[in-house]
Amino acid sequence: MRFTTLNLVKFGGATICTINMFRSSLAFSPKIHVETRHVAPTLPIKPWPTRWHQSLRKERRQRWFSSRGIALLSVEAAAEEESLAATTAVPSEDAAPVARGKKKNTLPDIAPCSTGHEGKKSGGAKSPRSKKAALPPFIPNPRWRDQLEIIREMRKDATAPVDLFGCSELGRRKATSPEHMRFQTLISSMLSSQTTDLVNEKAMGRLFDACGITIEGLEALGEEGIVQAIKPVSFYTAKAGNILKVCAILKTQYTGDIPRTFEELMQLPGVGPKMATLVCAYGWGEIVGICVDTHVHRISNRLGWANTWNFKNHKAQNPEKTRKLLESWMPKEHWKEVNPLLVGLGQQTCRAIAPKCGDCKLAAVCPSYSASAE
Repeated sequence: MRFTTLNLVKFGGATICTINMFRSSLAFSPKIHVETRHVAPTLPIKPWPTRWHQSLRKERRQRWFSSRGIALLSVEAAAEEESLAATTAVPSEDAAPVARGKKKNTLPDIAPCSTGHEGKKSGGAKSPRSKKAALPPFIPNPRWRDQLEIIREMRKDATAPVDLFGCSELGRRKATSPEHMRFQTLISSMLSSQTTDLVNEKAMGRLFDACGITIEGLEALGEEGIVQAIKPVSFYTAKAGNILKVCAILKTQYTGDIPRTFEELMQLPGVGPKMATLVCAYGWGEIVGICVDTHVHRISNRLGWANTWNFKNHKAQNPEKTRKLLESWMPKEHWKEVNPLLVGLGQQTCRAIAPKCGDCKLAAVCPSYSASAE
């Protein structure tokens, strides 16, 4: 007779099966006897907290309460206060007798403390590591004046598209009065956003032929007529709606003229910092800042006038940071000429893709000069 035992085990609290097989050598017929029993799951044993763990928990608890303006009394202090209160208190006749043999609860008391943060949201005490180190002040290229003089020499012919079809030129074209010139400058600056000067010039020409670019003519033309006139400028539908909103605001609040201050211009729909600065400079003759577009932003970083270029994502640039940085160190007497000089340089020589470094006179003083671009 042969005796065989098979043990099937399933961990985690399942059934353990023991199969005993008896096989007779004569009959060759196995007899199977199955015994089944359940066992409890074996859980991992949690180590007993040591003194170090207990002190760490106590320290974390006290830090949590203190960050929320709550003082946590220790067990010893609570017991001392209880004993002091028991010795000084006078027992009354109606007081219930205290049952002997029972230990009083000596859990720590929680009492509010005046930390000066009552009524304020507290996100916890900030560690000194969370504070970012202050960046050193930006130092522009020490030869920036030499660079600016060379750019003036390169741009003295004034043949770039910005010189022929810029917003300042389009504002003066066919203007019948100073108010009309300022209004045309505002409209041309609104259309120039993310649009080339040549496309903007053609759109302004069609718009002038359709309505004369006046408040009354634009309102009579309507949004659909404006859209058909200004195509294919970028975002022509949104710009057409903003133009009609601006016309309504100017008609009711400014008696047909445009706002004079930078802050008021920024309140108009579809007008940003670049447009407001440009309109103040060429509409009212007041220099309130540097007009920074994509060309000024790119070339300023190439020349070492700014360090605001986003190298992580070249498509997510912020010219507003460049404007604030340039205005922080550049003398105000150069603010107005920076935009036409750098825009024309960017259109003709210092292009975004394949710059003509070989034809540029700034090669000797440009930190971004590339011999491979020649």
